[in-house]
Amino acid sequence: MIKINKKYTNCDYNEILEKWSESHRYYHNINHLQNLIELINNLGISGIEYDKLILTAIYHDIIYDPKSLTNEEDSADFFIKNVKIIDNDMLDVKQMILDTKNHIPSNDLSKLFIEFDMDILNRNFLDLVKYEDGISKEYSFTENYITKRIEFLNNIIDKYPNNKNNLLKLIDYIKQKKPL
Repeated sequence: MIKINKKYTNCDYNEILEKWSESHRYYHNINHLQNLIELINNLGISGIEYDKLILTAIYHDIIYDPKSLTNEEDSADFFIKNVKIIDNDMLDVKQMILDTKNHIPSNDLSKLFIEFDMDILNRNFLDLVKYEDGISKEYSFTENYITKRIEFLNNIIDKYPNNKNNLLKLIDYIKQKKPL
């Protein structure tokens, strides 16, 4: 369950659920959001750091169109439009949302969130295949999807040394796929 602290935002649960449940989302959907919230809740923290992580999770992909190059900026703008009071903490959340564009953290909390956002790359092969199938559906319009996807995975594989074998198997799986 997504808990929204009304102290910070005017956005309600139904609006969030509607955005995260859009029909073009196959990976970047409510399941991804719930996974992030579960990872955050498992930290056992509270206070402003918890609130910042939850707000970042809720808003980081709230605006999501695979054809857009400005999803993170649009999501950050949507967040700011829904914030009750813009203070340094909420500006930190905005920056953490923007950090997800290139997965380059601006602070330690952002680094933690990016690790959570990319947690799928630490999962078993079957989870990676489900992830890949969702991503490939979202980006089915992309010319040379397979080549670009393999390039992306090859560029990040060294960041996940404990799961390198599964990621290599994922690359092999992608090479065998037929474009959608």
